[in-house]
Amino acid sequence: MPVIAFANSKGGVGKSTTALALAQVFAKGSSGVTLIDADPNQPLARWAAQDPDRIPDTLAVLPDITEETIVDAIDTAAARNPFVLVDLEGSANVAVSYAIGRADLVIVPMRGSQLDADQAARVIKLVERESKAYRRTIPYVVIYTCTSPALRSRGFRHIDPILAENGIPVLAARWWNGRPSAPSSSSAARSTTSRTTKSTIPAPPSTTPKPWLRPWSPSSMSARQPRM
Repeated sequence: MPVIAFANSKGGVGKSTTALALAQVFAKGSSGVTLIDADPNQPLARWAAQDPDRIPDTLAVLPDITEETIVDAIDTAAARNPFVLVDLEGSANVAVSYAIGRADLVIVPMRGSQLDADQAARVIKLVERESKAYRRTIPYVVIYTCTSPALRSRGFRHIDPILAENGIPVLAARWWNGRPSAPSSSSAARSTTSRTTKSTIPAPPSTTPKPWLRPWSPSSMSARQPRM
């Protein structure tokens, strides 16, 4: 069954919120969902404990997952439920690598800032290394969080074209103030629409090697930073 991991080595980018929102969509559609909380801060476990009676029967939250237990937790959940969503710690560690190795899709939440972009680049490089290690393609996609559809920061206007230049798939949907908002024109252009489901899905990442060091180097990006 599909395993979706949410990863970014920077904290506070909306991994848990995005995972929870997607889990509730799946659960509302009567699909069994397991939310694996592999973040030491346990945000999803604390959310579930606040009002357990409101959690639908189709949604299960697994807390206290560590690098020693994460592989077994993912495999067991995947054998039981149609969807497994893994919320990972905001750092690069062994558990993150294990989860990416088990994932059918890695979603990389990020805000339109330079710091988020630098850490997202690290995660994407890790996904590509894990793909080589496991000898299979592990798809990934970026989703913008905390990004206003009306007020786009200078950092966002600089970063979004760089993602496009490197063929990085970006979800057309984005999160702003807890709600999905409209995509940018460049992000929407990098997605494809399924004729059967009529839902927007990311275009698969290109297998062509990407010149990561040029666009994602902090020094080179700073030099290209546009002025107000």
